[in-house]
Amino acid sequence: MGLTRRKFLKLLAAASLGARIAHIGLQYLDEKEQKNRENTLEQILFGDSDIQFIPLELMDVKKDSNNAYLTVYNNLTKTQLTIRLPIQYVSNGNINIVDLLSTVNNYNQNNRTNYNYSYKVYLVLERANINQAIQQNDVWDLSTSKIYFNIIISDRGWQDVYNALQNLLNGNASVLMPTSNQGPYSNSLYGSVNGIGNIIIEYQSKQQVNSVLNYINLADSILGTPNNPNPSSQGILHVDTIASIKESGVYQNQYPLYGVNNDFGTYIVLKQRQGYELLSNL
Repeated sequence: MGLTRRKFLKLLAAASLGARIAHIGLQYLDEKEQKNRENTLEQILFGDSDIQFIPLELMDVKKDSNNAYLTVYNNLTKTQLTIRLPIQYVSNGNINIVDLLSTVNNYNQNNRTNYNYSYKVYLVLERANINQAIQQNDVWDLSTSKIYFNIIISDRGWQDVYNALQNLLNGNASVLMPTSNQGPYSNSLYGSVNGIGNIIIEYQSKQQVNSVLNYINLADSILGTPNNPNPSSQGILHVDTIASIKESGVYQNQYPLYGVNNDFGTYIVLKQRQGYELLSNL
């Protein structure tokens, strides 16, 4: 039998319907794949950027006997999410992440009339291995993943924190550990630096010195050690100034003088007893 016009039209219609169905199926798979890409933790945290780590602002934290649940806000992608970490990863001695946030919030409240800024707690997460995290009931579980991070307190925005740590990673800055002991000049404090020992830090202004002293006071509040001139010596929290520095002499043939060229800020760092540090030299 020959191919009649009616049969030809039926075959053509069937082929057209099949093509439309195939197109709809492919479109669905493409949209599903795109959605899956957008829902990875890497995409949520880093978006289209190529940065290698991200400071996330801690908004709230709860804990049970095993884990801490951190509600964080990502200023880069304007998203909020909850992250679970083992409590021992965010603790040192009798200080944990709950104590940090509570004391920082109280400190901000008590000093709101004295300062034009407020301190924030940041969870700084590295990009590498981030997609090893597992999402369970809207919580991203990092407990079984080798994910690198630091916990940092700063009065600066997330971009300033990122810039400071990036300069440190690139070798364009050093970590100074100041004390509250006044140096020989109004803009100086006694401190130390790894590999050199005790030094005198010459800041660019008295204002910078006052900022450092406020950080030391906050660290003492967290530790419960008022008027301790060097809270870093406890080994639980470090008060670190990140800056590019230049040696400018020796004071009384004993203390090297180091002048701050570029001040990338002072930070309080919780020294982790367990977990994986993004920056171990803080």
